[in-house]
Amino acid sequence: MAAASITSTPSLLIKYKPRFIPEHPVLVKRTLPKNLVLNIAKNEEIEPGHVLGKYHDHGGIARLNLPKELGVSPQKAVKYLKKTPGSSVDKGEVLAYKEAILNPRVIYSPGTGIFESYDLNSGLLQIKIFPTPRPFLSNIYGIIEHVDTHANEIYIKTLSSIIQGVWGMGDAFWGELKILSLKNDPILASQLNPTLKDKIIVCGPILYKKLLNKAHQITIGGVVGGGISPSDYHYLKTQQIKDPTFKSHLPFLVLEGSGAQSIGLDLIDALKQYDGHFIILNGESKRIFLPSKKADSILALRKIGLPLQTLTKDNSLSSLKPVQVGANVRSQDYSTDGVIGKVWAIDHTETMLATGIQTHLVTVKTPHRKVKIPYQELELI
Repeated sequence: MAAASITSTPSLLIKYKPRFIPEHPVLVKRTLPKNLVLNIAKNEEIEPGHVLGKYHDHGGIARLNLPKELGVSPQKAVKYLKKTPGSSVDKGEVLAYKEAILNPRVIYSPGTGIFESYDLNSGLLQIKIFPTPRPFLSNIYGIIEHVDTHANEIYIKTLSSIIQGVWGMGDAFWGELKILSLKNDPILASQLNPTLKDKIIVCGPILYKKLLNKAHQITIGGVVGGGISPSDYHYLKTQQIKDPTFKSHLPFLVLEGSGAQSIGLDLIDALKQYDGHFIILNGESKRIFLPSKKADSILALRKIGLPLQTLTKDNSLSSLKPVQVGANVRSQDYSTDGVIGKVWAIDHTETMLATGIQTHLVTVKTPHRKVKIPYQELELI
């Protein structure tokens, strides 16, 4: 059956936000480590291996709850240790391993240092982590547009493909992309480990509170998924409405909608090309930036001027278009966020909402139902 049509429907403009934009000139902001000694200047051209400066990783004491991670008592946890107190450990080295058929438990060292002690009563394993000197690499092709030493920020002009998601939270994070799953099998929180520190991970069809908490605990850089648990989404959204300054502990991005959602084939292809490569995730602006891998992108950038602006203030990646019957749309309404479907009908008279606002409602047909949504809460995809 064809979609219903209504004559004399009003011309209603809604946001058009393409899911994927191929290489596009953008200005990206990068926050620098506080103890970084910079060796770059404005208008300098950079490439992925370019050293922007040098800094030291913070040392300190790391304590791991071994019994909790292994699921055994403090006394039994000892037999699973692969290192002994007093020995040196490298970042990512296996400290303890408990074999199991379905869900083996592996504990990794969070840094390079000394395994100082293990407490048989509390089950706490203590490691002294050494400060480590590190180069700070640019990781992308681009041109330095602005250096702000007071705010500890630099702005880089670059060419980047862009993925625009449905919903997210968190500031911009730069890191290596690691695809854990693009299939319909969700990733378990227990599958996350410290070797993923500072990486941006793709976790398949659904994100949920336990997964996000574990990712934050082991300092994963950011998390991407097709959907998000409806209860966790509503909790986070409610907190955001109550307090506009509320932010999640780590950046995350939902690409498709509420509940378990398969990541679209168009986005899967783009993500696969960047597995193991440097990307930028910005939960607040609902975008993933995939910087160009082409050295000659610098030639195009020399001819392009961009105003100083942050990632989240760039509105050039969307526009307004009239909504029409049969168009593919996605809902941004609080109660129906993430609904994707086709416009089935457009009310030609206004309806008064519970909030007292009068507006036109649009009927959106999904594979499972029809739902009426205020037109302002829709975006074309």
